[in-house]
Amino acid sequence: MNGVDRFRRVDEIFRAAVRLKSDERESFLRERCADDPTLVEDVRALLDEDEASSPEGGPLDRPALGASVDLNRIAEANRQRETVPESIGTFRVIRVLGSGGMGTVYEAEQDEPRRRVALKMIRGQGVSESTRRRFRRETEVLGRLTHPGIAQIYEAGTAAASFAHEQTDPMPYFAMELVVGRPIDVYAKAHELDTLARLELIALIADALDYAHGRGVIHRDLKPANLLVAASGKPKILDFGIARATHTDTRAATVQTEVGQLIGTIAYMSPEQAAGDANRHPLDHRSDVYSLGVVAYELLTGRMPYELCDVMAIEAVRIIREVEPTSASTISRDLRGDVETIIGKSLEKDPARRYQSAGAFAADIRRVLADQPIEARRPSALYQLRKFSKRNKPLVASIAAAFVILVAGLIGVSLSLARAIHAERDALAQRDEAHRQQAIALAVSDFLTDDLIGAVDPDLGLGSDVTVSAALDRAASMVEERFEHQPEIEAEIRTAIGRSYSKLGAFHVAEPHLVRAYELRRDIYGPRHHRTSNAAARLGKLYTAQSKYADAEEILTELLHIVRTLEPHDVGDQFVTMSNLADVYRRQGRHNEALPLLEEAIELARGTVDPDDPGFLSTLLSLAGAYRGLDRLEDAEAIYQEALEILPGLYGDEHPRTLRARNGLALVYGRMDRPDLAIPILEGIRQVALRRQGESHVNTIAMTTNLAAMYRRDGMPDEARAMFERNLEITHEVLGKHHRIAIITASLLARLYISQEEFDLARALLLETIDASVDTLGEEHDETRLIMRMLDDLARRTASRDEG
Repeated sequence: MNGVDRFRRVDEIFRAAVRLKSDERESFLRERCADDPTLVEDVRALLDEDEASSPEGGPLDRPALGASVDLNRIAEANRQRETVPESIGTFRVIRVLGSGGMGTVYEAEQDEPRRRVALKMIRGQGVSESTRRRFRRETEVLGRLTHPGIAQIYEAGTAAASFAHEQTDPMPYFAMELVVGRPIDVYAKAHELDTLARLELIALIADALDYAHGRGVIHRDLKPANLLVAASGKPKILDFGIARATHTDTRAATVQTEVGQLIGTIAYMSPEQAAGDANRHPLDHRSDVYSLGVVAYELLTGRMPYELCDVMAIEAVRIIREVEPTSASTISRDLRGDVETIIGKSLEKDPARRYQSAGAFAADIRRVLADQPIEARRPSALYQLRKFSKRNKPLVASIAAAFVILVAGLIGVSLSLARAIHAERDALAQRDEAHRQQAIALAVSDFLTDDLIGAVDPDLGLGSDVTVSAALDRAASMVEERFEHQPEIEAEIRTAIGRSYSKLGAFHVAEPHLVRAYELRRDIYGPRHHRTSNAAARLGKLYTAQSKYADAEEILTELLHIVRTLEPHDVGDQFVTMSNLADVYRRQGRHNEALPLLEEAIELARGTVDPDDPGFLSTLLSLAGAYRGLDRLEDAEAIYQEALEILPGLYGDEHPRTLRARNGLALVYGRMDRPDLAIPILEGIRQVALRRQGESHVNTIAMTTNLAAMYRRDGMPDEARAMFERNLEITHEVLGKHHRIAIITASLLARLYISQEEFDLARALLLETIDASVDTLGEEHDETRLIMRMLDDLARRTASRDEG
C-alpha cells in the first residue's frame, strides 16, 4: 500500500471511528484494521489530535488530515515501519507489535534459549538521559515481578539495532514474555462469559496486582488493552511501562512525569490520578484498585461508569473527580446486591473508602462466587446524603433556606424549654454512655469466657491439652457471625484477639483482626478519636514487626500528625507515636532520621511521664538502638545499663522488655569487639526465650541469629553454621523471606559460607535474598549494599576461576 492509499484508508477509518462512543472505538479499530494492525496507531493519532484541537465546530466539520494533524508524525511512523530492524543484539526481529510513549515493541526470536519474545526498545535518536533513566526503571520494576498473572521479563540491557545497510548506536531494551491472547473485554464477549466467569477474571487480575503492590509497584495504566486473556482462560497484566516504585528510599522520586502530565488512559484513571498533581494528590496502590474497578464495571455492564463521549479532556477530569458513576444495577438487574456493592466500593472517590488492597478486592469477589457474606458494606444513608448535598448545592441551599424560615418561628417557643431540659439531657447522655460501655464490656467478657476460655470444654472436641493458639482460632472463627451488627463489640474483640496472636508471634494471623478493628473504630468514632488512634498505633507496630515498613510508616506518620494537632494534647500518645515511627526508621537503617524524633520524644516526656512508664522505657531502648546504629556505642551502653537497673525490678528478669535490653547491650559489646561479654548474655536470654516462647517465636529467632553471628566472630564456625541454617529455615516458615530478620540471617550465613569457601552455596543464598532485601530494606540500606558487594565479589571470583 503506497502512502496516498494509506492516508485515504486512515481517513476513512477515522471518519467512521470519530462518530462512535469512546468505549466502542477500540473494538471497532481492531475489527477494521485486522488485516493491517499498524493502521491502528495512525487512526489513534488522528483521534487524539481531534480531541485536543479547538472545540470550534464538530469533528466532521474539519478535514480528517487537516492543519490540526501532524502529517510528519504519521509519515515518520510509516518510515519507521518500512525500516524495521533485522535484529536487535542477538534477537532476530519478526515484526512490530506496537508502540508506546517511549518505546517500540517487536516480536523477536531468541536463539539461546530458543523462544519467541516481546522485545521493547527505545526508538529514535537523541534519547534524553531522563528517558533512559525511566526505561531502566521499567526493567528494575519488571525484574522484581514473577507471577503467573504478570508478563515476565527475561533479560535487559543495551544493544544496537541492525538494518540492511546500517546499525544504530546501542539503546536500552528488555526482552519479556510474549503473551498470545485477547483483551479481556474482547475475550469475554467472544466466549459469551457469564457474570460469575467475568468476576473470576477480575479476581485473578486483582491477585496479580496485589502481588505487584506488595513489592512496591503500581501500574497506573490498567485498561482492557493491557489485560490479555490467553487461550487457557488465564489473564495476564501487560505494560508496567509507566509503573513506579512506591518505596521512598529508591530512586523512584527522580523518575516521575512532569507536573500535571496525565499518564494512562483517562477513562480508567482514578480521581487522584486524573487530577494530574502528584504533590496534592499522591498516587498509591489504591489508584490501581479504582482502575480495576472501572474495568470490572465495563466488563459486567458493557458500558463505562461515566459518559465521557464527546467531552473535552478537562471536562472528563471534572466528571471523574466529581460525578458519581451510574449504578450498575440500573444497567443490569442481575448485578443488584453484593456485586454492585463491591464495584461501588472499588470506585469510591476517596481512596480511604475504597478497598485498601487489591487482595481485599479479590477476596470479596470470591466471597460472592462462594455464596459467602462480603466485607464491603453499602454506603450509609448519611454518607449518601452528604454526597447528594455536594452534587446539588443549589437545590440543597433552597431547601435549607425554606427550612430556616420554618424553624425561625419555632425558636422563640423552644428556647425556654431547651434550657429546662439541657441539664437533664446531659445527665441522661452520661448515664447512657456509661450503660453503653458497660454493655460492650459485658459482651466482650461473655465472649472471652464462653468462646475463648470455654474452648477447654472437652465437649467441644478440642481436647484437654488445647493450646492458646487453638483456642484463639476457635474464638476468631466466630467473631464475624456473632457480631455482624454490633461493630463496637466486634472492634473490641478483634483487638483482643489480634493482640493475643501478636504476642504469640503469629503476625500474619493477627493482621486481619487488627486491620478490621482499626477500620471499625475509624468508621464508628472518626479518625481523631482516641480509640481509633490506639487501633492505628497497634496496627503500625504490627506492620513494623512484619517488616512491612512502608505500611507502618504511612499509618504512623498520619497518626503522629493527628496526635500533634489534637486539643488538648496527650503527651503520652504523642511520644509513643514518635517512638514507634522512629522504630520504623531505625529498622530500615535510617538512624539519622530516627535519632531526632527519639530525642524529641524523650524531651517531651520528661517531667510529664513517669520514668517507669512502659512506653517511656521502650522509647529509651529505641534511642539506645539508634545510638548503636550510629556507632555511638558508649551512649548506647549507658542507656542499656540504666534500663537494666530498672527493668528487672519492675517486670522481672525474664520479661520481654528485660530480655530486649540485654539483647541490645550484647549487640553493643559485639560492636565493641567484646564477644567474651556478648556471648554469655545472648546464650542466657536465648535459653529463656526458648523455654518461655519456643524456637519459632520472633523474639527467639532474633536472639538466635544474634548468638550465631557472635559465634562466627568468635571463631566457632561450625556452631554458628548449624544455628544459622536451622534458624533460617524457621524464619522463612514463620516470618517469610521478606522479613528483615530473614534477610539479615541469610546475609550472615552467606558470609560464613564464603569464609568456608563454599562459594556456590553463598551465591545461591544471596541471589535468593537480594530481591527481598531491596523490597524490604531498600537499595541504599547497608545490608542490601553488602549483599550486592558479595555477589559482585563472587562473580569476579567465578570469572577468574574460569579464565584460569
